[in-house]
Amino acid sequence: MRTCHLDVSKWNTITSFEAARNAGFTSVIVRATVGAGYVDERFHEYARAVLAAGLTLGAYCVLSPIYSAQSHYDNFLKAVTGYPVKIVALDVELDGGVTMTKRTDTYNALIWMLYQRFRAEALILTYSRYEWWKRMIGTTKKVGEWWGARYPNESNIPKCRDLVWNPGLVPAPWTYTELWQYTSHYRNDPICKSNLDANVSETMTLVPEPKPEPPSGPRLVAVKSTMALLGRDFTDNEVHIPIDDNVVLVFKL
Repeated sequence: MRTCHLDVSKWNTITSFEAARNAGFTSVIVRATVGAGYVDERFHEYARAVLAAGLTLGAYCVLSPIYSAQSHYDNFLKAVTGYPVKIVALDVELDGGVTMTKRTDTYNALIWMLYQRFRAEALILTYSRYEWWKRMIGTTKKVGEWWGARYPNESNIPKCRDLVWNPGLVPAPWTYTELWQYTSHYRNDPICKSNLDANVSETMTLVPEPKPEPPSGPRLVAVKSTMALLGRDFTDNEVHIPIDDNVVLVFKL
């Protein structure tokens, strides 16, 4: 089923996330961090507003390969802790002035850290452009899914629901595009006063909420009349507690 998504940062002035929901968007992926020490000035504001609007919250960090994978991870984790993040993305588009080997090694280490920490609760994505990725990143293993940027027609942007699916080429080791950023010039006055990145997916499935653990210890399973229990054998895993002459509580152990 097709779903529509926005991604935002401090550079975007959002008027109403409720308007985004009413326009058919289901999630907003907010920039949380860049590199080892920077937290987007509007991350916390936007994260709270996204949740208040009833939208799914995603968060992304931007890879700055002059810093270690561990320092990226620590910065991101500190920023997003406490938020029910359902999409975690690593934005890979800065060369950092380092070698391809250094850039690739940092990416591989960081995406694995993010996957290990968030895979039970969030969809893990790598964001980039196909052409940039092929020039700047070496051999990688498939960890998470591909979020690709390709803007086929910035001058005539259709609505997400009406868009013809054509996200372009996908770099190895991925084989398909999970999320397609199809424009950086989406504008809808009730939502924002400036251009936004808009995205579409045909296959996205988010990690479901964990089911609550069953309660431990005795639990009340019935309230019955004493007459209903006449002639019935007691079992080892039940306790019957009479309340009065007419009512008995039945507990399972």
